[in-house]
Amino acid sequence: MAQAINGETMHFTWDQALELPQLLATSDGTRYLHGLGLAAVQHAGAWYYPHTDALGSLRRWSDASGQVVGAREYDPFGALIQQQGVIPAPLGFAGEPVLSLRRMAR
Repeated sequence: MAQAINGETMHFTWDQALELPQLLATSDGTRYLHGLGLAAVQHAGAWYYPHTDALGSLRRWSDASGQVVGAREYDPFGALIQQQGVIPAPLGFAGEPVLSLRRMAR
């Protein structure tokens, strides 16, 4: 699967062996490590760890030293209110991709 934004194409590698496919990697070199949910993301050579709420929305990201490096806030319906710092993965409200699915192609 791929998506073109501003003339650049991003390719996605998915693990489809499970009931719900899991994102494994993107063509920009980002890798996703899963356990019971998303456990970590390697982006630009550094590891980042997601912190979710009860719904699975990614609220905070921390680095390998445990420092919070990125944050997102959502309204009750999933609209992004605020974003700060490093957000290494295109995942957001309820853990879903924040990329526009209308522009995705297989």
